Amino acid sequence: MALKLELDSLDGLDDAMKGLYEESDGKFKLAVEGLEDTSGLHSALTAERETRKKAEKEAAIFKRAGKTPEEIQELIEAQQKREEDDAKKRGDFEAIRKQDAEKFNAEREQLTSELEKMRASERSAIIETQLTSSLAKAGFTEEGLGLLPGVLSNRIKIETIDGNRKVQIFQEDGETPLAGSNKDGTANFEDLAKLVATQYPSLVSSTAKGGSGKQPGSAGRSDQKQMLRSEFDGLSAAEKAEIAQSGVKLID
Repeated sequence: MALKLELDSLDGLDDAMKGLYEESDGKFKLAVEGLEDTSGLHSALTAERETRKKAEKEAAIFKRAGKTPEEIQELIEAQQKREEDDAKKRGDFEAIRKQDAEKFNAEREQLTSELEKMRASERSAIIETQLTSSLAKAGFTEEGLGLLPGVLSNRIKIETIDGNRKVQIFQEDGETPLAGSNKDGTANFEDLAKLVATQYPSLVSSTAKGGSGKQPGSAGRSDQKQMLRSEFDGLSAAEKAEIAQSGVKLID
């Protein structure tokens, strides 16, 4: 009976034969002097076979591609370089786009601010000149000229229509156009002044043509109420209208 060099178990062996084996790494190996341990060589051989299989497989792939491994590696590196360059270009483009957007937004905000200031100046000039002039022609007193522009400002809108700036006058609700003597049936400042003269007769001089709402000598009476102009400017439109009707005198 031949003895095996290595066993998984000693079961079934005679006791005398069991003494010929030594346990190592979970196995039972025959104790033989002068026999070289080939386990390391076996592992190396196995690894070499795996490496050779992998190399043969890669060689087959390269052969089908018509390129050497070195040429394939060069192509891979060139592709990686192109991708990196494209990424850098995209990054630069995004940075430029962001800078342009920030510049555009800043310029737009500046232009919007300047436009708002110009329109506010335009509105102030129209109210201070055209409206005040019409109120003066209608015979309003100094108090009326001081009070009414603030009361009537919400009834005056300036809009751009067909590329032209146009002044529109509305009724007290600020939404319904006021009818008047213009060719298109809308009201002008003189129409508005005549209308409010009937609404605030106490602010019209008794010597004005066609007006008799204010008694002679009442402009300088000592019991007339007074209000700071700064306080009046901070009131709502309704409060300004109530103050105007009460005949309060504005003082600086």
